[in-house]
Amino acid sequence: MITVDISITGDKATIKALKEMGAELLDWSAEFDQAAKTLVRIFEVRQFETLGDYLGMRWASLSPSYEARKRAKGGRDILELTGTMRHSWDSNSTKDTLSIGNTSDYAVFHQLGTKFMPARPLINVNDNLKEDIGKIFKSGLELKLRRAFSQAQ
Repeated sequence: MITVDISITGDKATIKALKEMGAELLDWSAEFDQAAKTLVRIFEVRQFETLGDYLGMRWASLSPSYEARKRAKGGRDILELTGTMRHSWDSNSTKDTLSIGNTSDYAVFHQLGTKFMPARPLINVNDNLKEDIGKIFKSGLELKLRRAFSQAQ
């Protein structure tokens, strides 16, 4: 464990602003909430619209026989027969954590694949995802800093 001790002396308004900024930097609730909404939109919309390409792993094509059976049942694209998995995203965030997952019983089989079917990952981390989420936290940090320094003046 690393301990950091900071002693601040000087202008009372600046000291107050820096202390408040320190407290604000411990609470990322707004950013995690926004990140959750962004991730759900990516996993539910962009991943399905691009058949996995958005996160860099295009889904394997269906076998011709399964594709024919699926179309006969009204299925649309890969991983979409009823839309259940596409719309089964759940998230939970706090001031310093975010968890997100798909609640359908079979999402894990598509994510990892089985001996009978290739993986078709719903979730992946690539530069697109890092950029989308990074923008949220960069904006949040800039806002926290602006607020702290505007109060000091």
